[in-house]
Amino acid sequence: KFNTVAPDNGGTGNDFYNFAAENYLTIPSTTIQGFSSGEVKFPVLRGYYELSYTQRNSTQNAAPMPLNPGDYANIVYSKDSVYNPFGTDLSFLGRRLVEFGNRTYAEDLSTFRVVTGIDGTLSSDFGPAQGWFWNAAVNYGRTSGTFTTGGAFRNSRVQSATGPSIKDTNGNPVCVQTAGQIGTEIAGCTPLNLLGGPGTILSSQQDYLAFSGTSRAYDQLFTVGADLSGELFPLLAERPLALALGYEFRHQLGSQIADPIAAAGDSADFNFKSTSGGFHTNEAYAELSVPILANMPGVEALEASIAGRYVNYSTFGDKFTYKFGARYTPIRDLTVRGTYSTAFRAPAISELYLGNKETDPAAIDPCANLKTVQGGLTGPVAARCIAGGVTGTGSGDTGLQELTRTGGTSTLQPETAKAFTAGLVFQPQAVRNLSFTLDYFNVIVDDAIGLTGTANILFGCYIGGVSEYCDRIVRNASGGIQYVNDFYANLGRIRTGGIDFAARYALPTDVGRFAFGFDGSYLAFYNIRLRLKTGDVVIPGKDNYDAGSFGALPAFKATTGLDWSLGGFIAGLTGRYVSSFNECSNPSDPTTAFGGICSVISVDPVNGTSVSANPLRRRVHSYYQLDVHAGYTFTSTVGKTSLFAGIMNLTDKVPPYIYSAALANSDPSTYDYIGRYVYGRIQHRF
Repeated sequence: KFNTVAPDNGGTGNDFYNFAAENYLTIPSTTIQGFSSGEVKFPVLRGYYELSYTQRNSTQNAAPMPLNPGDYANIVYSKDSVYNPFGTDLSFLGRRLVEFGNRTYAEDLSTFRVVTGIDGTLSSDFGPAQGWFWNAAVNYGRTSGTFTTGGAFRNSRVQSATGPSIKDTNGNPVCVQTAGQIGTEIAGCTPLNLLGGPGTILSSQQDYLAFSGTSRAYDQLFTVGADLSGELFPLLAERPLALALGYEFRHQLGSQIADPIAAAGDSADFNFKSTSGGFHTNEAYAELSVPILANMPGVEALEASIAGRYVNYSTFGDKFTYKFGARYTPIRDLTVRGTYSTAFRAPAISELYLGNKETDPAAIDPCANLKTVQGGLTGPVAARCIAGGVTGTGSGDTGLQELTRTGGTSTLQPETAKAFTAGLVFQPQAVRNLSFTLDYFNVIVDDAIGLTGTANILFGCYIGGVSEYCDRIVRNASGGIQYVNDFYANLGRIRTGGIDFAARYALPTDVGRFAFGFDGSYLAFYNIRLRLKTGDVVIPGKDNYDAGSFGALPAFKATTGLDWSLGGFIAGLTGRYVSSFNECSNPSDPTTAFGGICSVISVDPVNGTSVSANPLRRRVHSYYQLDVHAGYTFTSTVGKTSLFAGIMNLTDKVPPYIYSAALANSDPSTYDYIGRYVYGRIQHRF
């Protein structure tokens, strides 16, 4: 096999199971929606309501369960099994249980939402506040559903089926608790032949091992709030100052009741505990728009804005955020604008209270073969592996996923952010319908909430020597990874910045109106700073795909569009572009292109800053997709009807291959996976 990341290395001759062919890239679903709204007008106010209901049913597919004794609660393939010819316990081997069929995850969700309120304008009885708009509303929403899984099996029964076995008096293999003693037969258990090919696992064995699990969950939101807005008085501009005030009380609850087998830790397909929690908050805000000058020499318009929000959460206390903004138009062609603001994001219920659960993210054990790691058997990587419980020349764990335990953390603090923006708007009066915008942004998020990532933990421990990460890795007696602990935490700081730019132009002609649009974004930097006890670690994410932990971060993205319209007809095309970027191999295993971080900056308070660049990298090529659409709108005696159709991904462009994206072979958050497809829509307004 050719290794495109490390071309001087021939790769491996292993022929692994292709699980990707069975996994869904897009999820088929059926959705039914209903919506209603109405109003009643009274002499001094208006009453209104909104009512909606959504029912969604979907089923996800995943490849058949892998059975890897050694990965599940220290289960081994017993030397006393009638199907084990080696005479020794096998601590690690793998087989896909294709006889069980694909794993399925069915969701049946319903969402109900109702809003009711009153609004109006203040009368002359309120003096200077006459004409101010007010609104008061109550909002209730609830999403609930069931989640049903199939194709999984029970760990406790796997332990029996891979344990000692013997043939009974009829020559049939049976499971026993004690090797060689037929009197200890385990009722209903049939030994597993893991070394046989597909089809050697019988239906009786499947019935004994498999189970179908069901969990139930809901998320509920209740809010009540009021708003007031109106104009004050002018300064030296024609428009007066404008003020908006508001208050909201919000109460949110969420719960998921785990399937009993999964809650007991007996499922081989990701166990999890039940989740339950909630919080309430009181919020108040004020916004002030201040037109300062207008229609003066050198000042076509000058205005400022000020906003503030106070919140008090039952989970972490109170916060105050604010925003300052300004717009200056020296001439009608040009506007200069800028803002400085603070913000925060409260931890979600799942981040606070998620019951401990198991996942199986893409990652490899750097200690699988100590002969191939940096420095070999006597190097620092091997020393860290041995200190962590690896014996001999390696753990032998060559799998592409590692069992990980994750869950919520009730002591999480909110994310806080500071953002600065500055930009220009150019609208030349000499050319009608032409405009350009250019905006710079710089955002810092502190106490970012998230998961560290299994690949990052393994890399940071064994390659980076971060002892805090090593403490999260649990190995079994044979040195294989039993599981990795990765719970939600306030990880550190994310700092990003870049430039957004856009252009618009419309040209009316005798044969129709042509409209052109362009939107582009340049990412100047995206740095993830992880705060650790031994010193900070910075991962520069720009232009990289780092072990899939942060998704693809290309330096440049753009969208272009061209539309034509005439009468009721419209037609157009849209193009989307994503620039190329790096992906890197894991330097602990250069024979694969899997799961590497391209660059790490270590900030040690004693030894200073050091940069480690990964030489094992390749360039993921750029991507361009073209979409087309057309429509026609006409009016009749019963209303207005619109017909619309289009083709997405006209040239059937395939997303570029990303070796590090082991489960999907690319990045679904960046590219279109569906390929070329045709869609249509009919809309009628009475």
